[in-house]
Amino acid sequence: MLIALGADPELRTHFRIAVTNGLTEDELAEVIYHASGYAGSPAPSRPALRSARLRPDSEPLRGQAMRPVAGRPYDETQGVSMSLEGKVAVVTGGGRGIGEAIAAVLGAQGAAVAVWDLDGEGAEKTVAGIREAGGTAIAVAGDAADAAAVAAAAARTRAELGPVSILVNNAGITAYEPFTTITEESWDRLIGVNLRGPFLVTRELVPDMLATGWGRIVNISSSSAQTGAPAMAHYAASKGGVIGLTKALAMEYADKGITVNNVPPGFIDTPLIREGPIDVEAAAATMPMKRAGRPEDIAYAVAYLVSEEAGYVTGQTLSANGGRYLV
Repeated sequence: MLIALGADPELRTHFRIAVTNGLTEDELAEVIYHASGYAGSPAPSRPALRSARLRPDSEPLRGQAMRPVAGRPYDETQGVSMSLEGKVAVVTGGGRGIGEAIAAVLGAQGAAVAVWDLDGEGAEKTVAGIREAGGTAIAVAGDAADAAAVAAAAARTRAELGPVSILVNNAGITAYEPFTTITEESWDRLIGVNLRGPFLVTRELVPDMLATGWGRIVNISSSSAQTGAPAMAHYAASKGGVIGLTKALAMEYADKGITVNNVPPGFIDTPLIREGPIDVEAAAATMPMKRAGRPEDIAYAVAYLVSEEAGYVTGQTLSANGGRYLV
């Protein structure tokens, strides 16, 4: 098409979507006109757009690309919104760090969020932030590695918010111990929280998703499970188990409308990291991006995976690590 789209990426995105969705020339002109204004670019006149002609090699690929998702027509003036309106999300370990950021982002996108955390005060703080921003959230104190506590937390969440359709298994602990000094108690503690926890919470909540035929599960694993980590054998093993659990559940529920993925954070500047024997600034300088990641970097990756638009993505590892580990 003889239209100068310039370098504006949003305008180019609207153009590609319009063409591949098989619109008529008049419809396409209308899309480009509105998209120009949406992207902050000068809007060409409708007559000028309608006088443009498609080249033979750019015929619309009718029926080959974008389609309305779950009955929602594509809005050419707004782009892909990834709205979570009407969804209920549970974020374990949501009282601080990565979990707090995930809960805040999901709340901002319209989900009603149940913030589960062993630290009730931390969960309340996260909820206060979501509510202050206009969202809906509740704080639920409890141990994600205890079956009775999980059942109680689920019952309260359903009673106050409704059936759960989004689960982010984020709760986790770490430890730094040379392998020969790891006790059975320490091993069991990390496996219990980091692997038993996601098992218990998922087992409790997945029936909600099966009942509605729609669900999103995201497990927070770790790049340490991908690369290995000295003095962290128990932690790396527990997070490697999370990756395996993700793949198994993805296969089991792929035809049930439920996707299961995992995000292994790289070096993220969180309170948990600050509590360890690591010089954060020195370690960040060794990263390819020369900085530590932020909790929000993980939160936005999760937000994509739980969206309607990620409905064909399952069993995947979305490595948000600043280039620390390349798959």
